[in-house]
Amino acid sequence: MKPQVVIERQPEEWIRGLPLPRVTDVLRVMDKPALVGWAAKMATEYMGGVLEPGRAYSAPELNAFLTAAKSAHRDRSRAAADKGTEAHKWIQSDAYGQTLPMPEDPDVASSVNAYLEWKTQHDVEFVESELPFAHEELGFKGTLDCLAWVDSVFTLIDIKTSSGIYVEAYLQTAAYQKGVEPLIRSGQKIEQRIILHIPKDGRAANAITLATDIEEDWQGFRACLNLKRYLDYQKAATAKR
Repeated sequence: MKPQVVIERQPEEWIRGLPLPRVTDVLRVMDKPALVGWAAKMATEYMGGVLEPGRAYSAPELNAFLTAAKSAHRDRSRAAADKGTEAHKWIQSDAYGQTLPMPEDPDVASSVNAYLEWKTQHDVEFVESELPFAHEELGFKGTLDCLAWVDSVFTLIDIKTSSGIYVEAYLQTAAYQKGVEPLIRSGQKIEQRIILHIPKDGRAANAITLATDIEEDWQGFRACLNLKRYLDYQKAATAKR
């Protein structure tokens, strides 16, 4: 029998009112070189889809195509984000013990099925889902996806429906662990961090147990936090000139 876990939930209105950066906002300071190539790919795919071989185009037509191509990566990203958000909400509802209808969108349904397959393969008992927190001393806030017993191991779970897993996920989960552990009043320590990567293309879910040291990942996040603080200061100081 698993021990009872008691978690203090901080008032959400109080958290929203604190002038602290969210974990995800902090990590935006990181360089993402892969996005440059991906954005270029989206632009070329868009142009390849609208241009007809052998047809002559006027300058205004070409300018309109080029303008649209410049935002093709944003359009694709928004569409993928919408599907990811829908899948994420379904999974969070399941963690709360709520049964929802299977999503109609085949991509979202694929993500949900991948999650359900992973869940049936493991002994998963959810403790908390969508846990907002703020750590005033450390200077950030955020919302943790899940705390759960996974095969009897007390686990922090971060759900990703993105195309891949990047280094930000290591720093993000380290910050979540540092921010949430003070709220666990029953004394349990988080024993492992899992990135539950759920593809939208029908592939099986991939539960990645992070092997990196929590303190090393935490120092990486702190570096990002310090850089964000400086950038915010520099922006404010420059605006006063």
